[in-house]
Amino acid sequence: MEPETRFLSESSAWKEVWAQSRAPELEIGARLLAELSWSPEHASRTAQRVAAFVEEGKRLFRAPWVDEWLAFFSLDKKEGVLLAQLAEILSRVTDPELAARAIRDKISQGQWLACGFQNASLPVALLGLLIASGAWISRLGEGPWTNRVLVWGSEQLLALFIRRFVFAEDVTEALQKATNSFSARYSLDMLGEGARNWDQAKRHWERYRRALEALPEGGPEGQWEISVKLSALYPRFSYRYAAGVFRELLPALRELCILAQRKGCGLVIDAEETDRLGLALELAASLWFDARLQGWTGPGFVVQAYQKRARSLIDLLEWVAVRSGKTLPVRLVKGAYWDWEIRRAQSLALEDYPVFSRKELTELSFLACAKALFQKRPSFRVQIASHNPWTMAAVFEFVAPEDVAWEAQRLYGMGEPLEGVLRHRGIPCRIYAPVGARKDLLGYLVRRLLENGASQVASLPLWKKAERSFTTDPIIRFQEEARLQEKLLPRPVEIYLPKRKAASEPDLSDPLVRRELWEATSRFRNRTWEARPVVGGKPKEGVARWVFSPRDLSRVIGRVEEASPSLGKDALCLADQAFASWEGRPVEERASVLRAWAERMEKERPALVSLLVEEAGKTVPNALSEVREAVDLCRYYAAEAERLVRFPQRLPGPSGERNELFLRGRGVFLCLSPWNFPLSIFVGQVAAALVCGNTVVAKPAPQTPLVAALAVKLGQEAGVPPEALQFLPGGSELGKSLLEDPRVSGVAFTGSTRTAQKIFQVLAGRGAFWIPLLAETGGINAMIVDGTALPEQAVDDIITSAFDSGGQRCSSLRVLFVSEEIAEVLLPLLEGAIREISVGDPWELDSDVGPMIGQDACRRLESYTENLAKKGRLLARAARSPSALPQGAYFLPEAWEVSWEDLPTEEVFGPILHVVRYQKSEWEKIFEWLASTGTGLTLGLETRLDGIIAEVTRRAQVGNLYVNRPMIGALVEAQPFGGEKLSGTGPKAGGPYYLLRFLTERVRTHCTAAWGGDPELLVQAQSFFRSDRST
Repeated sequence: MEPETRFLSESSAWKEVWAQSRAPELEIGARLLAELSWSPEHASRTAQRVAAFVEEGKRLFRAPWVDEWLAFFSLDKKEGVLLAQLAEILSRVTDPELAARAIRDKISQGQWLACGFQNASLPVALLGLLIASGAWISRLGEGPWTNRVLVWGSEQLLALFIRRFVFAEDVTEALQKATNSFSARYSLDMLGEGARNWDQAKRHWERYRRALEALPEGGPEGQWEISVKLSALYPRFSYRYAAGVFRELLPALRELCILAQRKGCGLVIDAEETDRLGLALELAASLWFDARLQGWTGPGFVVQAYQKRARSLIDLLEWVAVRSGKTLPVRLVKGAYWDWEIRRAQSLALEDYPVFSRKELTELSFLACAKALFQKRPSFRVQIASHNPWTMAAVFEFVAPEDVAWEAQRLYGMGEPLEGVLRHRGIPCRIYAPVGARKDLLGYLVRRLLENGASQVASLPLWKKAERSFTTDPIIRFQEEARLQEKLLPRPVEIYLPKRKAASEPDLSDPLVRRELWEATSRFRNRTWEARPVVGGKPKEGVARWVFSPRDLSRVIGRVEEASPSLGKDALCLADQAFASWEGRPVEERASVLRAWAERMEKERPALVSLLVEEAGKTVPNALSEVREAVDLCRYYAAEAERLVRFPQRLPGPSGERNELFLRGRGVFLCLSPWNFPLSIFVGQVAAALVCGNTVVAKPAPQTPLVAALAVKLGQEAGVPPEALQFLPGGSELGKSLLEDPRVSGVAFTGSTRTAQKIFQVLAGRGAFWIPLLAETGGINAMIVDGTALPEQAVDDIITSAFDSGGQRCSSLRVLFVSEEIAEVLLPLLEGAIREISVGDPWELDSDVGPMIGQDACRRLESYTENLAKKGRLLARAARSPSALPQGAYFLPEAWEVSWEDLPTEEVFGPILHVVRYQKSEWEKIFEWLASTGTGLTLGLETRLDGIIAEVTRRAQVGNLYVNRPMIGALVEAQPFGGEKLSGTGPKAGGPYYLLRFLTERVRTHCTAAWGGDPELLVQAQSFFRSDRST
């Protein structure tokens, strides 16, 4: 499941690093405060120092008007965000017409004339008026002259960003520029997005090699550094692919280090997202202990202070330095992915955030880390990176004024005033200098600014705006602030409170968590399971057959006994008799049973995960997500039932009567669940029906009865009455018999459209009362990628949407519409990314895709692609991993470019993606095709234009529209899921209206005046008269 850690696990600090990531932030903050010993005297000296810094910065540095412009439209203003978004789009778009459309889209949203240009300098006011004029021109309509004016103006704006933030296009220019600069130290950074395929990775590696080769040998010690982004050198830089990282990336990185050693320059491993930290540390440790690199201080490492484990990480790095005999270069930064980290933690419902949620705690962590770095010299060569004058002034509390054996760092285009102040005090300063194609780098930098730039204090005009805040000590404020807990972000598992606690998902980026999960699931891997009909809480006999694992069709994983139609009649009879008793229980009691069921599933997660992997072929991450969804559904439906059913709804009416609406259970619900989500959909259907007071007869898919049987067992242990839930594994004959029975009062079905239509016909012909059918079916789901989309993000979303779970989701992407304006960039990226997909044993973490559900599914897909090959062009096919067992039901994901005429007319349930290029003139044709399918489940959209988002939202007849994100993985409550037209009857599962279909409405009208008066009317009258007298 993972390679053994090679060096760092020997250190006690290694475990502490991971423990701190999960610890409460106030607990860590208290420990850091004690270590920092920050007193009012520290605060007073820092305040005096920062005041001197600001005054000195004003005197030494004259800000260019560009800085004033950027400060005027800073990212805490809507107009500043719009301009930054526009710059990011225009840095990639080359088509003038599309550029003009983007300009109209963004400029039209701003209130430019209300920005107060009268208070700005002349250059800023003129440029502001230019933008305001552009907004006016954009309203005149589209045309060649208006497009030219808008594009010309935008090019001026783009030039401002480029000149300010991009250091040089290549190393030769960078060397020349550095020679003419007063700054003596540089860290060259080949910024850009992470690699999506090996072609990109090789190009990035070659750029780093050429940069190192171009550096002069024998220069001043420490003059040059290269910052290396590991995800740019390896397309799968993640803990899941650790074996490949060590096998392929480590030698390539070692070669760069040897070259840097020969050149006498530094090489620093840049910081990325927190889930990559463990792998980056292990990779760096392999180099720190490499005999070929002895005598060289590198590679350097970056510590992000916003990570809760930052201080513990310094202890670990000290252990490395002592053991290796090196003085490690350590760059201390605050962190650049805060928004992403918060979003990831909440999406996975982690127990806690890996980063601090409050700025004061990040400042506290930064200072505690800086103090530790200075104290632990000579283990470290200390590099402090900050643009904030208060932060840098506070750092001087831990280092003597005459101590210049450390360096400050700033990003090119930011922090010049602070650099001047520090250089004046003899502190060496290094510029973090982006090098590469200007437009490529600009887009990357603007995205980082949009994510993190609102709080930057990086230029002299921004210093002036924030000057008052520099007198406020964030550490003292944090010490003195009361009710701290209430001011933190709610923990990821608490974001749905008070309604419910979110089910937590293990953070597999933590090696200790991975090992714990591996050990817990190993107990169930070779176990043989059993599924038998359960009627009245007692196992019954049926027709027996063996169940084989799709990952290895020669392996028996269990035995199922399938119920006969006659046993089905017995189950219906018992459920019908039990309805009145179960429905008569208070809804709070029924809800508590669901919550207990959720607890049991969480406790038995290893067993459920093991069965999902073995019986359904789920990868481990997919299995974990499914258990989490089942738990969330139980808790959500419990809360919703209490909201809807606990009290009757009072209705308006004339005086003398009381009108109330009651919601009651319907009777016996038949729940028919699919094999692709054999736990979460099975549990969701059953839980919804039960909590509404219905009794349930549940028939799981024939392919996956074992998971459902375990879920029923856990439900009964949690308190589901034996007579309220009958479990009947079986095939289509059993299903038809149950549907025809008049005792069935409702049907919940998830599966194919064709099967749903047959169910409709059976129910219509049974001659009994009308009953609700909740049908969730599939669709021919599409994604539209327009010319403004970010190619790397679009490729990530396409890969996940089309191929996660082997394309065996009803929401999976089937048809991709790619604009010709972006196709030549996006499709090569996509082809390379598909080739990187690993198809293998779902127990292996590096397997992206496991098996299909069975050999029949593989044969259907193979037959389809044989026909597709006659009319389409194969773009790419994934690779089969050595872990894919020969007897498994594996099918390699594929992408085919097809014509409009050859698009699929029905759902292809597997990892096959159809790609169509569309011209601008064919925009309407996309919506015509979508309508022609008759389905309406999910639609993806990748664009940077708000106008396009609004148009597609208005026109697309789909249940779920996903913008700039994958089309799968809907979260309970946050993203209710379900389609329209042939894709489902509604209401949406996991949403606020779902339970209403399991309930029936009853109204009671009570004539309260029957005895001769209306007490409520009398009370109202008395109140009225009292009010009248008072006036």
